[in-house]
Amino acid sequence: MKTYSKKYRKMGNRAEFFNGEKWVDCGLNFDNLYVIDEHLEIAIGKELESGQIYLIIQGQYDMPYNMCVETKEGAYLFASLNEDGKPKSLSADGKWYMYAVDAKNNVIGDQFATYQDYCGSRPLDYGRVLFNDKMAIDPEGNIIDANKLDRLQEIYDKPTDFFSLKKEDYTDKAFINAATVAAKNGIRKDVENFKSVPQAYAEWVENFCSMVKETIETTYKTLEANPESKTTDAESDAAKKNIENILGGF
Repeated sequence: MKTYSKKYRKMGNRAEFFNGEKWVDCGLNFDNLYVIDEHLEIAIGKELESGQIYLIIQGQYDMPYNMCVETKEGAYLFASLNEDGKPKSLSADGKWYMYAVDAKNNVIGDQFATYQDYCGSRPLDYGRVLFNDKMAIDPEGNIIDANKLDRLQEIYDKPTDFFSLKKEDYTDKAFINAATVAAKNGIRKDVENFKSVPQAYAEWVENFCSMVKETIETTYKTLEANPESKTTDAESDAAKKNIENILGGF
């Protein structure tokens, strides 16, 4: 027996809830259990065989989800994933199918347009995928390797660092999508810090976004032709010389 709180425990793989008088079986075999707040009698369970995530309230489990995200603010977001591994939309209006539990552990049943609407746009607000510490989720729903968050933070701090990514980085499309999000939000951060935004900066942003799109498209085509392609030392040296030639003529 493993006790998780005064309200939840596991007997083997069976989760049990104490209803004030006796321990009651929650109805599923759970591989793992996470108690949000024992006073509110809310827990999160990962089903043993399917790996599905369930929100458990007073011992009663809700419908299954593929993913549960814990945010910096102490909220828990539940979602089903589509074929691309992103939170699935409810309908054409783009709303996610998920629950949330807020920082005060109140269950929220309302749907909201995006993860960003709930959690904010900053890389520091990336959510942790519960039961999988190796993964994180960005403000636009890209599920990524948590070890790459520092790299995304660098791009957020300096959006032009996007162009320092190597061909081999592009083999992880979710990461590239997240890097694009980090660059966009880094620019938004810079704009917020301007007292007045010069038109020249707006034009630079337009050119920057065009270059990012072109770089992504070109690199993906290269990888389609040669999946093992990597950025070579010769390519790096040629790029450095090209940059110096440009700067020398500026």
